[in-house]
Amino acid sequence: MKHRAGELAQVPARHSAIPVRFVPGRLFGRYAGLAAPWGIYVSRQVPEDSLDRVLRHELVHIDQWRRLGMTRFVRRYLTEYVDGRRRGLGHDEAYARISLEKEAQLTRS
Repeated sequence: MKHRAGELAQVPARHSAIPVRFVPGRLFGRYAGLAAPWGIYVSRQVPEDSLDRVLRHELVHIDQWRRLGMTRFVRRYLTEYVDGRRRGLGHDEAYARISLEKEAQLTRS
């Protein structure tokens, strides 16, 4: 699968295809992907050999969005991140300790 800016691909999910949009540049600094209830955005800078792993990770987030709903997902994600920062953790460590990220990280190996 080639991933050029603006290219639209389909990745199979549980009950339907999830649209994936490849975007130029980076998303939120160095992070490679972003899942939203309506689809997945992936930086075109993701190396071809890492794309499958990134998409599997983001598909876990899609399942989380569906399971929790938008309000509960966002509240939980942001609350856990902000709590980590308030405890003095740096960005990377606070992000890594978000329970939703931990769940999605299990798919990355």
